[in-house]
Amino acid sequence: CPGRSGDRGNPFCTIVSLNMRCCIWSQGIALWAEYFYPSSMYISEQNEEGYSMSLLLLWSSPNRDGLTAAAKEALLTGISRAGTAYEEVQLNQCAVLACRACGDGWGNCHARGECVQHDGFSQLYLAMQKAEGIVLVTPVYWHDLSENLKCLLDRVRRCETGHNHFLRGKPCLLTACAGGSGRGAVECLRRMEETTSHLGMTALERLPVTRFNRSYMLTALCGAGEAFALWLQRGKDGSA
Repeated sequence: CPGRSGDRGNPFCTIVSLNMRCCIWSQGIALWAEYFYPSSMYISEQNEEGYSMSLLLLWSSPNRDGLTAAAKEALLTGISRAGTAYEEVQLNQCAVLACRACGDGWGNCHARGECVQHDGFSQLYLAMQKAEGIVLVTPVYWHDLSENLKCLLDRVRRCETGHNHFLRGKPCLLTACAGGSGRGAVECLRRMEETTSHLGMTALERLPVTRFNRSYMLTALCGAGEAFALWLQRGKDGSA
């Protein structure tokens, strides 16, 4: 299970909101599920009396013990240190199909801002809209972001640029993790920022992680996560 329920055998995609200042299990978290094929995605949010969701972290590596997972954990440690609640999604456990470029190439996404495919996309897109800030963490494949994240962002871009513009001005933090030579990390970040700029999002930081800089970059990622969360808090309070 990609979330933090403790059930490693659960095939569902679990997104968990954490608040370091209270016990998450005492907040009366509402869990709901929409069954996709071949998996389901649970989304948990605290109720109106609790700490509202602030950040969404999307990561896309199947290796839970690798460089990308370590980078993700470092970022979440910093976010939690700032006292900010978040939701975490491991995209490898979510059913998000590739864009079909239906119709004449500009289908329902362009006309109505909605996708005709019935999978995990709509819930992830909604979570992106609700988040005050978004953190994207991807492994690097051929100097590019992972196919899972690419599929999601391609379809979001179709809905956003053609019709919705819900993510315009949304702050984001980009992290690319290259486990081989490390040469593709910077190019991957460039491609990530190009895509997020199409969505009108604002990249506040771009962080390349390699197996050569891992020892000090994980510490830097923790600081970056905390700084990003605190920046959002100050902005919400009107003091940014």
